[in-house]
Amino acid sequence: LACRRELHTMTVFELLAAQRRWGRKRARDLLGEVGLPETKSLGTMTERQRRLVADRLG
Repeated sequence: LACRRELHTMTVFELLAAQRRWGRKRARDLLGEVGLPETKSLGTMTERQRRLVADRLG
């Protein structure tokens, strides 16, 4: 699960909250479930962290 180079500085929270039918609360709840801070950038996520988020998204 790789992300495009341009997205490396974007936070996971920003990406999730910007999605259709997602908002700040839902994004915050998901990050809390997987133990990631809102300030975590996509480029610094480990493969394990990416899989955890992907699994929660279905």
